Amino acid sequence: MKIIVVANQKGGEGKTTLAMNLSAHLAERQHRVLAVDVDPQESIAAWDNAAERTGHPLGFDTAATTDPETLKALRSTDYDYIVIDSAGKLGNDVTAHAVADADFVLLPSTSAADMNLLPLVETIERTIKPAGRSYAVVLNRLDPRAITDEPEARATFNQLDIPVMNSAIRSYKAHQTASGTGLTSDRYARTRSEVKATKDFQDLTNELLAKLGA
Repeated sequence: MKIIVVANQKGGEGKTTLAMNLSAHLAERQHRVLAVDVDPQESIAAWDNAAERTGHPLGFDTAATTDPETLKALRSTDYDYIVIDSAGKLGNDVTAHAVADADFVLLPSTSAADMNLLPLVETIERTIKPAGRSYAVVLNRLDPRAITDEPEARATFNQLDIPVMNSAIRSYKAHQTASGTGLTSDRYARTRSEVKATKDFQDLTNELLAKLGA
């Protein structure tokens, strides 16, 4: 079993979208997957409800908890992968407990600008490094038409000695409406942009599995 935590104290960085699509692509590979929401907003539950309502049931299980003891017990379950969507606030003790038992932490970041960078660095320094967990930034919601945003962001993170996944997630319309329709990118229609959107998450999943030695 491997536990993956999606974390970043800054809101609006796409944690839930990343967690749900990563869970979907792990499940697509015939793994038993549980997506766990430790955010009191319970965005995963809302996504799951939308999937049932629209006739697109998820290919993996979901749960929600804010109990540290329940998080500890996840190691004894029979899932192959558990993906935890963390809360936004850095001071949230549940997020710290989740990170403490993670095999890998993914930090979605939409930009390396100061207003995005400072909260991310604080998450790394105050929560991830003290726990001794492996981690990497995922460049998220990139404009697919912009040719400079990704190289500039990578350069900034490299200067700060912050690891960055080679795979990046670009912003496509399908991602923007997915939580309302209950869709994950493994089940998008096959328009040109949706194929690209799906491939981004396929590439990220492959890279993560390689890092986990799977």
